[in-house]
Amino acid sequence: MKTTPVRRFDKLLEFTLENRVLVRCLKTLGIGVSSSLCCQQSCNGSPIMTLSTSSDIPSAFPLVVVPDTSVWTVGSVHDDDIEGFMPTPETCLAILTSLKKQHLLDVFFLSLCFSFNACRKCSMWSTWQIQQVLQVPMDHTEDSTTAEFLRSLSQHNLTPPLDIFRLMLNYTLFHSFRLSKDGMCVQRDGPILAVIPMVDVAVTEGINKGNLTLQRSTAEGTRTLLKKNSLLYVKQGLQRRSSDATYWVLQTARCVKKGERLTFQPPLKFFFKNDIASSVL
Repeated sequence: MKTTPVRRFDKLLEFTLENRVLVRCLKTLGIGVSSSLCCQQSCNGSPIMTLSTSSDIPSAFPLVVVPDTSVWTVGSVHDDDIEGFMPTPETCLAILTSLKKQHLLDVFFLSLCFSFNACRKCSMWSTWQIQQVLQVPMDHTEDSTTAEFLRSLSQHNLTPPLDIFRLMLNYTLFHSFRLSKDGMCVQRDGPILAVIPMVDVAVTEGINKGNLTLQRSTAEGTRTLLKKNSLLYVKQGLQRRSSDATYWVLQTARCVKKGERLTFQPPLKFFFKNDIASSVL
């Protein structure tokens, strides 16, 4: 697909015309990106977005830097505008336990949060999430669980429309990954489900081994990184944040050729039928 430079923010950053919304979103969230990064729709006609590079790049090359404040987990729902609408994790857990689906707590809770965000503000972040949704039909059991969860929740709390919740549930299932108990590193079977903007694009099912790694970095470590590798948008945020701030750095795990699809090795997923326990309470 033909890419067009997004000149509003930087002449070097290439994204398809359809995804200028992402470029606007990056600045808002304080996310730093390499000028070598390209984003476009999948070549097979799928609405799912993919990442690649505009040139050959070496191993351990940083492509994306995300502040910890832009990471979404059950324990760090950080949108003040939806605090009055979100039920507690305990309420959601009680409902899912009655449906014998308690292992889906973090997936449902984050999806609910994203749904309220989309309904309340129609933010660029919500638009970006919806753009990545692959329309995979749910089977009867999955659809029944989703509908019953919202029905039970509506007896005590406000609920988003079912179609919006389904979209965000789909997004969360396919674009999330897991962290260790302390939240410090990626762990395939870790107890914490996480969603990180820009990293979500790289999380890909069906890839045996990705060409990207994700590591946590201190503010000082990130500043040192930026001295060697210029990233767009992140410097202003670094100047405002304290020295104990933390970041997530998405970088290459090996040398990558121009145009090669960038993928983050997918952690172990659990879907509706899995019985993996993942209580975060």
